[in-house]
Amino acid sequence: MMDKSLTKRIIALSIFWIFIALIVTALLLGRFYLGHIEEHYDAHVKTHVEELIASVETAPDGTFTLSRQPTDPRFYRDNSGWYWEIRSGQEVLARSPSLGDGRLDLQGVVFEENLDIHRVRGPADEQLRAQVINVSYPHRTDSITITATAPEIQIKDDVRDYYAYVFSSFLVLGIGLSAAVVMQVTLALKPLKAIQTAIHDIRGGKSERLPREFPSDVQPLVDELNFLLDHNETLLKRARNQLSDLAHAVKNPLTVIRNEAREIPGRQGRLILEQYHAMDNSIVHY
Repeated sequence: MMDKSLTKRIIALSIFWIFIALIVTALLLGRFYLGHIEEHYDAHVKTHVEELIASVETAPDGTFTLSRQPTDPRFYRDNSGWYWEIRSGQEVLARSPSLGDGRLDLQGVVFEENLDIHRVRGPADEQLRAQVINVSYPHRTDSITITATAPEIQIKDDVRDYYAYVFSSFLVLGIGLSAAVVMQVTLALKPLKAIQTAIHDIRGGKSERLPREFPSDVQPLVDELNFLLDHNETLLKRARNQLSDLAHAVKNPLTVIRNEAREIPGRQGRLILEQYHAMDNSIVHY
């Protein structure tokens, strides 16, 4: 059953929408950060791909040589997820020390002359974010495929850490905003509590009217209540006057009836006197 307290309803709805807004905002920020971190990793991988493209040299007889290797230390750590590989068809011409004896699974990857981003599997079956390009070099009839990768798990870890930071920060913000809502609603509805106290005092006879020093938002309500009290007082005075006039109008005829009843002997006279006293008592009482 819904709580009938206006204060609790306003506070509950405000806190509900605060947390809905914060959660949606956190999810949107996480989505934006995911895109940003992917671009960040892609930029690093692209730099290494361009470095490899510039390092490839071919002799007049078509012999492949690599003048220098990328110096990023992650390419020298086993199973780091940071790999590079140079192929000619299915033949591996060179690869990063981090690959060890393994090779990248490029099945399903379409080799193009434009740098493109793919998701491939590494030697440890880990998910990798790869950039692949097909490059043609002089003195070679075939093209050379250059691939460099970054681990997807690091991107996910970065995003997960970001989500943890954002949600913890937004949780503190949500608690602070909720406390502010409670204070704001309590202060905003304080005049209604004052009206309730003033009406209680009127009912207890401590005052006759509501005070007129209220915020402009609730002052019309206070004025209408005072007008209602004035109207009720007018009706009460009118009713009292009418009842008093009625009592005076009835009392003289009753006096005549009483005097005449005393002259009637027997049971009939006593019955009339009894009814007279009953009517007289009612008039006096009211």
